Amino acid sequence: MMFYSLGVCAWRYRIAGLVITLGITFLVILMGSHSLESSLKIQEKQRSDQRRSPPKGLALNLLQTRTRSPPLVFLKTHRTGASTVQNLLFRMGEKDMATFAFPRQGFHFSYPNKFQIEFVDELPSGSEYFDILSSSLRFDVSQLKTLMPSDPFYAASARYSAATYAASARYSAVIHAASARYSAATYAASARYSAVIHAASARYSAATYAASARYSAVIHAAS
Repeated sequence: MMFYSLGVCAWRYRIAGLVITLGITFLVILMGSHSLESSLKIQEKQRSDQRRSPPKGLALNLLQTRTRSPPLVFLKTHRTGASTVQNLLFRMGEKDMATFAFPRQGFHFSYPNKFQIEFVDELPSGSEYFDILSSSLRFDVSQLKTLMPSDPFYAASARYSAATYAASARYSAVIHAASARYSAATYAASARYSAVIHAASARYSAATYAASARYSAVIHAAS
């Protein structure tokens, strides 16, 4: 009986020791996980701060003094992907709340006439000057200098000359064919309209003549 009691006590001590060991191990793992998570968060924050911080040297001074994007004049060139660049500028300018110089009428500045300030729509209220000009125009540097703020950035898109010429020729052929089809359809519609009007006029003239003859006969009989 005494040996049985001693065995039970020994098993109790073993189980208690095992439970205590497991508890300590769990606490150590929990503390290590928390410490590792905190360390990873600190490292991620440091990397994020490094990505946000501007480069050192001259670029740092430029970024500190410049509070907005410099004024831009984009010179669109035909069949060189300029419309795609223009759309990107529209999105960039909308994001930065830039002021665009838009044509007063249409979608270009009275091309092929040389650019004049009168072709530009009025400056919106609350804006000091135009930030971006990207619509089609015929270049006139003196007028652009008068319109835009001092020292704007001029940019343009270019393409290999042979490819540009071929693309322009295909574009012109498509436009010419579409214009020819439109002219033919317009002529046919005008011809049909003229025929209808002529037939209606002929019917009206015949009916008027018959009515006049009947009226004259009635008047003659009455007389």
